[in-house]
Amino acid sequence: MIIELPTKMKKENIPKITHEVFDDNLKPKSDYFEFDFSKVDFIEPGGVVALCNLISLLKAKGVKGVLKLGKQPYNDKHKKVLNYLADSYFFIKKFDITAVREPVFSQTVLTIEEINFSKFFSWKDQRLDLWLKNNTKTRSSFTNIRTVMDEIYNNIKDHSTEDVGCVFGQFYPNKNEIILCISDFGIGIPASLRNLYPDLTDSQLLEKSLEEGITTQTTPRNRGAGLHTIINSATKNRVGEVYIMSNYGIIEVVNEKVVSSKDTNKFYPGTFFEIKIDITNPNLYESETEEDFEWSF
Repeated sequence: MIIELPTKMKKENIPKITHEVFDDNLKPKSDYFEFDFSKVDFIEPGGVVALCNLISLLKAKGVKGVLKLGKQPYNDKHKKVLNYLADSYFFIKKFDITAVREPVFSQTVLTIEEINFSKFFSWKDQRLDLWLKNNTKTRSSFTNIRTVMDEIYNNIKDHSTEDVGCVFGQFYPNKNEIILCISDFGIGIPASLRNLYPDLTDSQLLEKSLEEGITTQTTPRNRGAGLHTIINSATKNRVGEVYIMSNYGIIEVVNEKVVSSKDTNKFYPGTFFEIKIDITNPNLYESETEEDFEWSF
């Protein structure tokens, strides 16, 4: 089966791709796929994360496939996309190849990682922490961002059989904006709440999951925290915005309020988070203490 990727690999296009590849029970619609990149001339961080997750799941299910990068010489826009994927470590992480060229280090890119729950905390304390400090030019402890990541990974642990999330980040200096995208292919938030609220649509279930005290997990460890904590930490005082896509539902949250909520006819397995942070907002650093560095002779 040939999957022709869209010209613009934006988060809005992700459900269409997953819908072409998987049915609602995460069963691949073919045992062989060709992913055709030849027309792609733009890709967002969310597109990188979605491709990473999608290909990982196909591999885990024993599905074979190839990437078709297009005919050379590549046009400038297409070449830029392929170089971006190279620098994100997409080709190396997923296929152990350099594909178009060796990756070029960029301080603005938080390279792709597939992180299971047991390794998440060391990654957060080292790789994520250094990336945030370098790009904000501060020594802030970033308590709110770390809290957001903690709760997203709690959600992944609760609902993904692999306990693995794919993470990718991009800093846009011209916008003073950080984007973090995290996704897993678990059962999804709406599916985990449907038995409790059978009359709600998937987007309504996503909204319900944001209410304080509502949890998608039955164990005490995560009860009363979860997604409400994510929204509070990431969007309060307009520090950032959150986009959540899961099953057939999509919601967007700004300043602790849902500003967009809709259902689609394309299924996204698991849950996709995009966290957009404004690094010029002083509330990002409010009540934060700069870390002290100690050394000995």
